[in-house]
Amino acid sequence: MDDKIILTKVETVEKFDRINVYTYHFKVNNRPLDYNLVSRRKMNKKNSAEKHVDATVILPYFRKNKQTFIVFIRQFRFPINDYIYDLPAGRVEPNEDIVDCAKREVREEIGARVLSIEPASTPAYTSPGMTNECIATYFAEVELSGVQALEDYEVIDLEIVPLKDVPQFVDTHTMGMTGKMMTKMFYYQQYIKNKGKIK
Repeated sequence: MDDKIILTKVETVEKFDRINVYTYHFKVNNRPLDYNLVSRRKMNKKNSAEKHVDATVILPYFRKNKQTFIVFIRQFRFPINDYIYDLPAGRVEPNEDIVDCAKREVREEIGARVLSIEPASTPAYTSPGMTNECIATYFAEVELSGVQALEDYEVIDLEIVPLKDVPQFVDTHTMGMTGKMMTKMFYYQQYIKNKGKIK
């Protein structure tokens, strides 16, 4: 780390079931600076710069009659007090393999079995201005069974969209940024792979 920025102390402000609020006490050019952040993990001075995958986001798709379809979810999100379209996602449980987490979330949220799965990118931070949350992203070919296994607080409906209609869907529906970017990335990957033809 830059010797002009020194983390001197990590203070727990609030502890909750799913998140913790911390104040990081820094010295920046020898001046004190307090910075509040939210984390899904227990933080201290030693692990403050570690990159650790907290959650997964998965773009599920399937093929039928030579066409590709993406399975979106429409989910109520409490922080915005509204419904949003997005992709299945969830926290990695303690000692859970990251790919196993992705498969579990697909099974629980959309009632599907993963046939194949590949990383969409390397793990990345979601919003480093306010949190150290790091997510792993995947593209997963799935087989729908139709049986969701939702938590009591989850309200999730499915929206199946043909790949050819995805650009318009993404541009006309409220979505989370990660889901929107992954969807566009998948669309253009398929566009290049199929030499300009979307099926």
